[in-house]
Amino acid sequence: MDNPEHAYLENLLHKICSKHSILVVDVPTYKLLPQSQKDVYAKNFSHESLYIRGLPDKLVLTDPPFFVDAKSTVRKDTGNISIELSAYYFDLERSISGIRVFFLYSVNGEPRIFSPASAAPAAIIIQPVWTGMEYQRFIYYAEKIQEHFSKTIPIYRQDTEGSRDPFILLPINDLWGCSANLENFLTQYAGRKGNYRELWRWI
Repeated sequence: MDNPEHAYLENLLHKICSKHSILVVDVPTYKLLPQSQKDVYAKNFSHESLYIRGLPDKLVLTDPPFFVDAKSTVRKDTGNISIELSAYYFDLERSISGIRVFFLYSVNGEPRIFSPASAAPAAIIIQPVWTGMEYQRFIYYAEKIQEHFSKTIPIYRQDTEGSRDPFILLPINDLWGCSANLENFLTQYAGRKGNYRELWRWI
């Protein structure tokens, strides 16, 4: 079940898109699974399971359409946005391949979006609990992210609260220059209907 902040962001996305007569649909692969199977995925950290869990939440039916992944976790200690390492990696790979995918976040009540390909993480956290093949998998994700941005991003091995999923940190202040106000971004599509016949290319 979504936490309140995440649900708020998704509802805000629907509200703003509806204002511009733009349809938003769920990406069904994960959401339609019964809870018992979601529980299995939550405990499975294979490459395939992480891919399924890391799929964006929403598909916005503009022309062309684009994916939106709502991210509401702001670290209380630093004010940084944290995103699961695997979700960030897979969305980055999709973006690099030409698929339009954006992260949605809120700053001072303003919904904004940014591409993972334009926002370099400030740090990557991989908890000490991860060893062996799982650790090597997360290191691979981290290295591919660093390769894209052509920079060394610090990788910290430290315990954290919560699910213990490895994650990346993005300072909110650094995102302003590479993000856009959601409503301003959508105005370019006002009155244009999405090409539904082409949806199979994006799901």
